[in-house]
Amino acid sequence: MWVWKSRAEIDTHEWDLYLNHSLEPFVEFHSWYLDICCEHWGAFFNLKDNSRISIPFVKKLYFIKAVTRPPYVQRLKIISDQIVEEYAIVELFKIIKSNFKCGTLNWNYHFLNSKIRANYIIQDKKPLFNQSTNRNLGKSIREALSYRTTKNSNELIDWLQTNGENYVYKKDFNNDLFKALINKLLELENGFLILSENSLGKIQSAAIFTQSARRIVFFLSFNSQSGKKNGAMVGLLNYVINEIMQPRQELDLEGSDIPGVALFYESLGAKKFPYFELTWNESIICKLITFIKKFIN
Repeated sequence: MWVWKSRAEIDTHEWDLYLNHSLEPFVEFHSWYLDICCEHWGAFFNLKDNSRISIPFVKKLYFIKAVTRPPYVQRLKIISDQIVEEYAIVELFKIIKSNFKCGTLNWNYHFLNSKIRANYIIQDKKPLFNQSTNRNLGKSIREALSYRTTKNSNELIDWLQTNGENYVYKKDFNNDLFKALINKLLELENGFLILSENSLGKIQSAAIFTQSARRIVFFLSFNSQSGKKNGAMVGLLNYVINEIMQPRQELDLEGSDIPGVALFYESLGAKKFPYFELTWNESIICKLITFIKKFIN
């Protein structure tokens, strides 16, 4: 039922058109997005209903293909214009494992030995902030912080280079992948960049969001020391919820393995939704590479 097509065999016009009319047209499954973020990718297509799923992969020792989680793609989903039946998902997983002898899948489907991971989503335009978050929102109001969108990614890059904070993504700021992805999101209006500024016009925080008809994703965020003190990020998210988010949209904060970040998302009134990580290793070469990496680390 499921057949594999390499990237070269995929009609990207048809792919993107089908995605746009699917049940969940996630921005990160567009062909251009996958082309930027993935070293290699192809897809399994269901011959019965034309549903499909993109599979990013890397090549180990140039010939062993391993499913991977590429930068800026949190989890995979089956792209479809109808609910996919459970037996088809089971069959899909079997054929993925038969074609890729090792890898890591982050997706919405649970199988034996899956690791449960958490995603945080705000579904209500009037979420219930907790007491601490309301205090920070009050600080942002008293500081008269303002918020503006910009299509100029250099405003963000220049600020990040001079702000002096030790961001998780700091190594990526001069990365061609990072810049290409952000610029493409802004160019195609599949994303927006918001800056929080004080009364002197000095940037306090910044955040990048991706956007589709039903979903806004809190893609990346950056805060300054002064922004942490005056509640800039809470103010920025409150602005997005009240001024940008539409009644039928949800704000996907995505997940975090950092407990403090998870608590922050919960303080915003976000609900936790599970997704699953599954790792397998049925190749001697893959096992050897994994052992060597563990030994080096």
